[in-house]
Amino acid sequence: HQRNRMFAEMEKCSSPLAQQAVNAFSEAGDKERGSFSTTLARKLNVWLRQGVRHLTESGEITADGNRERGISWEDIYLGDQPTIVYIVSGLGTGEGEVARLILGNAINTRRALWNVMRKKPARDLRILVDESREIGNCEAIMDANNELRKAGVTVMMYWLSMTDLMDTYPQAKTLVNNSDLI
Repeated sequence: HQRNRMFAEMEKCSSPLAQQAVNAFSEAGDKERGSFSTTLARKLNVWLRQGVRHLTESGEITADGNRERGISWEDIYLGDQPTIVYIVSGLGTGEGEVARLILGNAINTRRALWNVMRKKPARDLRILVDESREIGNCEAIMDANNELRKAGVTVMMYWLSMTDLMDTYPQAKTLVNNSDLI
């Protein structure tokens, strides 16, 4: 009953994304709805963690132009102070999706800055990924490796074996060929 009430409330939302979720749930049929909501709850649970919430909050802009909370990658890249952002995820807990999203936002924001500025910001973006297999195939990392060196992006990935790399990335040979050190 709670699940049906939640989706009834979502039906009132004007967001196209919320409407797509409601439509998918409605079309799933009675037998699949339980599985649908269980999967949804498992996938969304990581977003409730305090660290993830802090990183993904957009923040409120105050009258003096400062953010009350949250961060933006533009603030980090163009700010006065060097910044380190650690994304720590646990093994097998579904956090790979969040790590890929955060990395994708960081890399895509860097690309957007490059496209506007036509020069790299004063500080480089260095991405170090330990236990790379755990985050899975991240297209943004491929983009950073293939296209964004001129924008000051360096990616270091740590793998237990070449087999893990080859199993994780369909374009693993490109990733290897564009590497300075293996």
